[in-house]
Amino acid sequence: MRIYQSQGFTLIELITVIVIISILVAMSTQLITLPVNSYLNIKRRTTLVDTADMSLRRMQRDIRRALPNSIRITTVSNGVLLELLHTLDGGRYRADADMSITVPTQTTCTKNSFAPNLIDDTLDFGSPPDLCFEIMGNLTSFDPTAPHNEFLYIYNASTDPQSAYVPISDPKSNRRQVIKAPDPNHILFSPLTSLLPFPYESPQQLFTIVDTPVTYHCDLAHQQLLRYDHYDILLNPAIPNVTGQLQANKLKDCQFNYNGTTGLVSLAITLQDTAGDTVTLMHQVHVDNGL
Repeated sequence: MRIYQSQGFTLIELITVIVIISILVAMSTQLITLPVNSYLNIKRRTTLVDTADMSLRRMQRDIRRALPNSIRITTVSNGVLLELLHTLDGGRYRADADMSITVPTQTTCTKNSFAPNLIDDTLDFGSPPDLCFEIMGNLTSFDPTAPHNEFLYIYNASTDPQSAYVPISDPKSNRRQVIKAPDPNHILFSPLTSLLPFPYESPQQLFTIVDTPVTYHCDLAHQQLLRYDHYDILLNPAIPNVTGQLQANKLKDCQFNYNGTTGLVSLAITLQDTAGDTVTLMHQVHVDNGL
């Protein structure tokens, strides 16, 4: 009679295999989880850095195009406002008549309806206020024959940023609303907003075209950085009554500082994600307040 021995695993061997496999699985999980978590953490922090960097670069571009001496920073209940007047173009006005022109060619651009002017129309700073002048050279962006509620500034030299925002009716205002001119070589002012002559002449005969005010609102209550444009120029700073464009969310803090003497703007924003990671970026922008 043959006796067959049964072959297989004992219970001890089976338990040993299960324990070894469990150890290997745990080690494999750690080997996979740690790199994945590291990648996700890096990606999350990179997103914070990119968002902060893009926001500051956008602010930097606007600040570099600011009208000289027009940057003002105001603390509000839920954050900070940084406001500026964005320049579209600029050039030189004719200050002296061309003596080589002997024929008084009349144009539609005159100081007033009773005083026909030469084609080389100068900007007169006396009374009554001049309503137009001839541009010296060419503009690159602004079309005088098709304005869109732009304003012209001459010699905004005051270091008080409020001076750029005073109403046109104020004798100290150096701002005039531009309307459709007869040709691309002239700039024409609205007679309704040009009741007074410009208070100061520019030593270099320079003028600047402003297309819109721009406000950046650091809204800490809603953890957002918002940008506003194309609203009315107001004397007192306030959150504009228009829809703002979101520049960054997850905003934890911001610091805006402006030194009008040196023309240096310091910007710092801090973002924080849901995991509690924070990133703080700082930019410094120099603005040319020279006139």
